[in-house]
Amino acid sequence: MAKRSLLIVEDDPTLLSFLSQLCAEMNFSITKVDRGDDAIKQLNTKSFDIVLSDINLPDVSGIEILKTALEVNPSTQVILITAYASVNLAVDAMKVGACDFLQKPFTADALEASLTRAEEKISLKHQITVLNRAIPDPSFIGLNGGLKDVSLIIDKVAASNANVVIYGESGSGKELVAREIHRRSARTATRMVTLHIAAIPDTLIESELFGHEKGAFTGADVRRVGLLELADGGTLFLDEIGDLSEMVQVKILRFIQERSFRRLGGNDEIEVDVRVLAATHRDLAKRVKEGLFREDLFYRLNVVPIDVPPLRERKEDIPSLVDYFVQRCALDMKSEVKKVSSHVVDSYVKYDWPGNVRELENVVSRAVALTQGNELNRSYVETGEKGVASDVQEEAYSLPEHLESIERQAIIKALELDDGVKARAAKRLGIKRTTLIEKMGRFGIK
Repeated sequence: MAKRSLLIVEDDPTLLSFLSQLCAEMNFSITKVDRGDDAIKQLNTKSFDIVLSDINLPDVSGIEILKTALEVNPSTQVILITAYASVNLAVDAMKVGACDFLQKPFTADALEASLTRAEEKISLKHQITVLNRAIPDPSFIGLNGGLKDVSLIIDKVAASNANVVIYGESGSGKELVAREIHRRSARTATRMVTLHIAAIPDTLIESELFGHEKGAFTGADVRRVGLLELADGGTLFLDEIGDLSEMVQVKILRFIQERSFRRLGGNDEIEVDVRVLAATHRDLAKRVKEGLFREDLFYRLNVVPIDVPPLRERKEDIPSLVDYFVQRCALDMKSEVKKVSSHVVDSYVKYDWPGNVRELENVVSRAVALTQGNELNRSYVETGEKGVASDVQEEAYSLPEHLESIERQAIIKALELDDGVKARAAKRLGIKRTTLIEKMGRFGIK
């Protein structure tokens, strides 16, 4: 079994030496620092299983070290060392997330017992995570329906480290498939980090992925850990990989080949253990022929392709999806809606959903927000006298415009139901009052 990684933070050199010796005898892989800011740097560079820190340090509080450790890795167990006068502070720290505290002076036996408890918590969390892998994700609907074939492929690839490209239309659930691969894999105890490539300017993607050193470029005032380091031991999900610039394609190819990289402005090679999953709504093979995507990167990523069918090709999943969205939206909006009438479900099944699952969720959210009583008996696939489906077919306006139209009408209806009182209308819609006011201004609603 690999050694547990332990970070020791103590400004007293005698106590630091004592802690290091005892922890080494307990077979920990030890990193030791005598300053709080050095501890923060270490935590931003790598993830530790356990952190053992004095709560009173001359530069940075042990509470800040606790918060940083849990932000980087929520599974990290933090033990704080405190003097008698700081016991109340240590107790408060346990409410924040510390797993234990040691009051000075303490014995070697007390330290060993505390570290053993921390290791037991780590093992228990891992066992729970492994057991959860066998439980179906309630949001992954279609395992026994339209996504049955996809689920079988997920089972086969989850156990391996093979890179995967997930293909499908926008809103069809590609990220959900990626999360299910990660959840069923041996990496499930660690994190899956996501980069939405289409949402970030090309100039920032490299910094997001690889991080940067202080002074690497204008505005780089501190060292920043990139997503690859945060995903160490876990999974990196690159959404809309087909939109990646050629410059970043080269660097990702190098990482996949070498399993190491350099931060922007840095010289050190950083090795990480990361599985890469990618998704796109584009035809990558076609983009390779067009010279828009590197052929060598395509073959490195496209080890296992998975095609996610659009919602119109798996309509048997719609009733279950509707039920799931209704229950979730009703909980979020504190709505009384408990069930859906059969004619509403039928109208959803008949519609082709060009926006896929994302559009269905949007329409159901609107329906729940505007329904009074415990039964959803109007589909809101209708706008006025015409259905949404007929509006799309006859006027053929884009999906974003279509969804904005739905949102605008939902806001108008909510304001009508609540006599123009914005606070009540915002509560009905499940949004903040300030958000409602901003949307009213954007949509020109008086």
